[in-house]
Amino acid sequence: MTKALPKTPENKIFINQVIRSSTSIGANLQEADGAHTKADFIYSMNLGKKEAKETTFWLDLINECNSQLNLRMKPLINEGVEIVNVISAIVLSGKRNI
Repeated sequence: MTKALPKTPENKIFINQVIRSSTSIGANLQEADGAHTKADFIYSMNLGKKEAKETTFWLDLINECNSQLNLRMKPLINEGVEIVNVISAIVLSGKRNI
């Protein structure tokens, strides 16, 4: 998706930010997978959730500034919201089991 964006000054910022935050989701979930304690697991999952929310924010901005890509962006934004919801459920479940 980032390759399809016009290389405007705004989009260059959005591209950088969305790539950084989206790759951080995976890194934090990998860290959670290797956690030694429940608290460590929950902490890393919460970081992943935070990055997923940030990614959705950047996707919303991209969508707002690039109306020609609305049809392509909506499913990505929805997927971002779903990822946040899944991670949130994992965190809540983990907190109940402490």
